[in-house]
Amino acid sequence: MGEELLGLSILGALFAFISSSYLASIFTGYLLGKKRILSVRWFFKRRGYLTDPLSRKIHKWLTRHLMSSVVSEKWLNVFLLILLNNLLLGAFVLRTIYGVVFVLPYILTVWEGLGQGVVFSKYTKPNLIFLFEFGGYLFATLAGMSLGFSLLFSLQVGVEALLVTLKNMVYIYVAVIAFLSLGALLETLFMRKSKLPEELKINIDESNFEELLKDAVKRMLERLEANESELANNSNQ
Repeated sequence: MGEELLGLSILGALFAFISSSYLASIFTGYLLGKKRILSVRWFFKRRGYLTDPLSRKIHKWLTRHLMSSVVSEKWLNVFLLILLNNLLLGAFVLRTIYGVVFVLPYILTVWEGLGQGVVFSKYTKPNLIFLFEFGGYLFATLAGMSLGFSLLFSLQVGVEALLVTLKNMVYIYVAVIAFLSLGALLETLFMRKSKLPEELKINIDESNFEELLKDAVKRMLERLEANESELANNSNQ
């Protein structure tokens, strides 16, 4: 019983460290964005640097089918694809399996927090979708870092440390699934109520998806930069 309480206290301290680092990175990104030291375009171009090629391919496949489902208004498919992307890639692979090298989930979480801070400084504010999705990611980061530390300690104290961590990860992933499911539901409802841009109402297939996606991202970044310049000009007047 005492060992279990000690384990829970360590998990609590680790989660507090992850969460505080994440919030600090958002605040730092917000300040750097306000001072125009970092831009959204800069982060968009580098957001895939910390992910492996296979995960990027799976993400593109899921995104292609997600866009197709949104255009055809198959909302159950939209919900399942959002949840699958966030749970399989965002949580399990990038923040838990990457925990084998225990610093990687932490670096990824802080990096994304920095980018989100830049976005929040210019274009939008945190909402319930953000709260639930990245709440789930924080718990997944906790699972990944716990896995990495237990693998390291198991070399010294035996396999018992790994077994205890795997047991704790089951409970952690209950929270991950709950948070990400609520986030995916809210995101689906938001998409359903909002009017889709005409540029998304296109025929998405294997041959043209990559170019269409790149073109859509390019146009979005151009609009964001135009809005950013307009805001800067207004603030100088």
